[in-house]
Amino acid sequence: MVSLTLVVLSLTGPVYARQYVVDESPQNEPTISSNHILTSDLKTKLMVRGSYLPDIGILVRIEVVRPDGNIERDLWDAAATLSVDNPNVNISTSRIILRNGLGSALVTFTGRGDFTLTANVNGIEDSRLLIDLSNEPVTSISGTLAGSSTIWNGIINITDDLQVPSGHTLTIQPGTLILLDGVSSGSAGTDIDVEGTIESLGTASAPITFTAYNSARAWGEIHHDNSLPSIYQYTNITRAGNSPGGGHTGSGPAFRPVGSNIVFDYVSITDNEGKVMQSSSGSDLTFHNCQLARSVMGPEISNTALLFEDSWITEMLGQDDNDGIYIHGQSAGQNVTLRRGVLAETDDDGLDTLGATVLVEDYIFRDCFDKGISIFNGRVTIDNVLNVNNGIGISAKATSHNSARVFLNHATIVCRDFGIQSFNKYNPTDPLIEYFITNSIILAANPVYTDYDPADIHIDYSDIGETWPGIDNINQDPLFVDAPNNNYHLQENSPCINAGNDNGVASVQGYDHNKQTDLPANGNGILRENTTWTPQDGPYRITGEFTIPFGVELTIIAGTTVFFDPDATIIVKGQLIAVGSEYELIHFTSIPGTNSTWDGIHFTNTTRDNRITYAVVEYGRSNNGMIGIENSNLLLDHVTLDNTDLRRISTINSSLIVSNCVFTDIFGPNEPPTTYNRSEHIWGSGIPKDGYFIIENNIFGTTKGHNDAIDFDGPSRPNPIPQILDNVFMGGGDDALDFETDAHIEGNVFMHYHRDSYNNATGESNAISAGSGKEYVMVRNIFFDTDHVTNIKQDAFVTFVNNTVVDVNKAVFYFDRPGQGQAGRGAYVDGCIFWNTDLIFDEVIETTDITVNCSIIPETLHYLGANNIDADPVFVDPNADFHLRAVSPAIGAGPCGLDMGAYVPGGAAVCGEPDELTYHTDATLFVGGPGITNYMYRLNNDPWSLEIYVDVPIELTNLQNGQSYTVYVIGKNSAGIWQSEEYPITSRTWTIDTKSFVP
Repeated sequence: MVSLTLVVLSLTGPVYARQYVVDESPQNEPTISSNHILTSDLKTKLMVRGSYLPDIGILVRIEVVRPDGNIERDLWDAAATLSVDNPNVNISTSRIILRNGLGSALVTFTGRGDFTLTANVNGIEDSRLLIDLSNEPVTSISGTLAGSSTIWNGIINITDDLQVPSGHTLTIQPGTLILLDGVSSGSAGTDIDVEGTIESLGTASAPITFTAYNSARAWGEIHHDNSLPSIYQYTNITRAGNSPGGGHTGSGPAFRPVGSNIVFDYVSITDNEGKVMQSSSGSDLTFHNCQLARSVMGPEISNTALLFEDSWITEMLGQDDNDGIYIHGQSAGQNVTLRRGVLAETDDDGLDTLGATVLVEDYIFRDCFDKGISIFNGRVTIDNVLNVNNGIGISAKATSHNSARVFLNHATIVCRDFGIQSFNKYNPTDPLIEYFITNSIILAANPVYTDYDPADIHIDYSDIGETWPGIDNINQDPLFVDAPNNNYHLQENSPCINAGNDNGVASVQGYDHNKQTDLPANGNGILRENTTWTPQDGPYRITGEFTIPFGVELTIIAGTTVFFDPDATIIVKGQLIAVGSEYELIHFTSIPGTNSTWDGIHFTNTTRDNRITYAVVEYGRSNNGMIGIENSNLLLDHVTLDNTDLRRISTINSSLIVSNCVFTDIFGPNEPPTTYNRSEHIWGSGIPKDGYFIIENNIFGTTKGHNDAIDFDGPSRPNPIPQILDNVFMGGGDDALDFETDAHIEGNVFMHYHRDSYNNATGESNAISAGSGKEYVMVRNIFFDTDHVTNIKQDAFVTFVNNTVVDVNKAVFYFDRPGQGQAGRGAYVDGCIFWNTDLIFDEVIETTDITVNCSIIPETLHYLGANNIDADPVFVDPNADFHLRAVSPAIGAGPCGLDMGAYVPGGAAVCGEPDELTYHTDATLFVGGPGITNYMYRLNNDPWSLEIYVDVPIELTNLQNGQSYTVYVIGKNSAGIWQSEEYPITSRTWTIDTKSFVP
């Protein structure tokens, strides 16, 4: 919960738009490598977690990047030197080889203490501080995660197989270190089995790590079995693969997706005992900016859609079948694309396909012992590739009565034995192997070889190291700048310049290092295929209605900007994944220099895992929301919503999570409101039967006039209900929450809600307006400087527990208002503090049901319940910080032994334990806690009980003499959300000594 010291002193001013500045490393000096002249503005980018445990290997990843953010792939086999500044710390290796600008190593640090790690590439340095975690606690976990959600942070030790069950979301916070128990060999390493969702949300400065607890004992695999969509972001996965084997190589994978949708963003999967991945049965995988290295082989995928962009596969070395990636056939509608990456140094093939349809664009294949690309049946389209230093450039094969077709354009192939090959494998009957080659350079001991009809190899506008029929082919030295040192750029007088033909226009033959991969039209119309937008290829401009249809995905990478013309919009019917990062935000905004607005981003009938994170969305103006969702799913996290006077979010019958976002003030200090009931932060109604509406840890700027912060109508329990958790509401002229829905409202700060001069409606201003006969649970909230806390109307009922109410200048609760219809049913108040607030209840009618217990409230109202007091709560600062001083009479005076007021722990509470030493062999314990409705308990290490209603105590009998007892409790709140079994509430421990009885 937000400390009110911070809230009142730091957040009482307007919430305006923020200025975002990318954190950049110091300016780097010019560098010249041994074989390429490089630009002077390159930067070394050191990617490593900010903490370590001695003797536990952590991944150190180094990139050399250009100003546009792209890795400098022309930097061939540079060496990075590592050093530490703590003489008590030793490093297992001080040298990392970068293959085309990127490299990594699993590095072990021995010794103790914090240190700065520095990476130096040709004089360009980057450094990171690493904190010693030796004294940090370790949480041990195994079995099945309980409830609907779990959050990990710190150091986690998975001691045995772990199940993330269906419907459960495991969220892993930045910097978490996950250590898995393993085995020295075989397939019984510890596994993580996922049927729910994993959100591994590392950051560039705090990656998440999965690795072995003991470096000599590799763990098993992460197995997604028809799981819900998951994301791994800035995550390193190492020392896995002692898992059940199969497929190519027969080795076990580190990852095993089955029928699952997973996004990998800045993920490194390296240094494994088995293969990187085994994927099957309708999976859908997206890789961005990833590295797969030093394993038996890379991913083996079948019946799987794959988008593999800006990612490297390197160092797959071993005895046999050490391919970079092995792609089997896919189902109808599944696309497989490899784009803008490097595949280097394998002991078998680089890309190996079997009956697949694959698109390869702008890729480097190098130093593969056998083939750069191996094709067995199917169709492979290869555009703009550098295929060098391999045994064979491309080899195609087919089985009996089948075909293999290769479409090759703008390729540079310089290999040892064969450039391209049509190969007779297993003596098939009537195979068809065809090549269609244009604008390429092919050099080898035997540039073109076929076991079949040479007429099936079609080559045009190419430089072949032998004579070959076709249109305008040549056989000349291409005059590379420095081929022995891997510089395959063309000299100015190369015969390959202007010898190619791109749709009638003269072009360069071979791999074009400067060519940008073409993307589908992105200004207006319909996106036709899965597409990724990047900062390098942007910014993007939306000129009209741009639709992402069903079955198509648009992925937007961190740092990308999308501009919108007036009235332009994005309609999402497929999937939008816009995942920024802390220092590389995604921007959705209007055309610079204009005062125009656009029509927003609208999700319609899409239940895919849509998400917008670390982004700014501004200047979108629509009655349907700057972000609108209908019958859809959406996650918004770390998004700033700014510069619009209409609804920022509109949601209808959808699942919505809004977390860690900033909603700026809708109007400036002297600016009047422009609408009535439409200038609101979130407006909507309805939640799907299996859906969710979670608004958590956000800041809501001010509203004016008859406009609420959140206006929502929804269902009743036991259906999913809104959860409003740990937000700060900065103020307004109407309501913070105008609800006609059952709701769970916990841990928020509501302040400065006063009816203003612009509000011409008949109603009052309230922190919460509660109506429509619904049940409202309000716990652990702070209400400060408002006209009213809540209007309880239309037969509604409020449960009001452990809240702090200060400086309310009208009635805290009022139940009726002339002309509004039926009065509210009543309120149950427990454990609350009412201070500097004289009128607690107003508009009370004869049937109003009011109970008040264990609260600070005027003495005239003590008759409404038990254990109430009339006293100064003794706040730390009565004007700013409503924590209790040690002398406060409210300490320990609330329900179940808790304090009064908002600053109490969330979840269950347990009370009534016997004395620490007791002669009684039975005990009765009581369970409470703000907003808790049901609970489960276990005694010592016994199994968990069945679910119990909170009004039913724990009755323990026949306890054993000489035995000590502790009760563990987890609670379920009014929204149906359970506490995690991993973090139960613990009772005081007591010991039974029957001899201690004194008559």
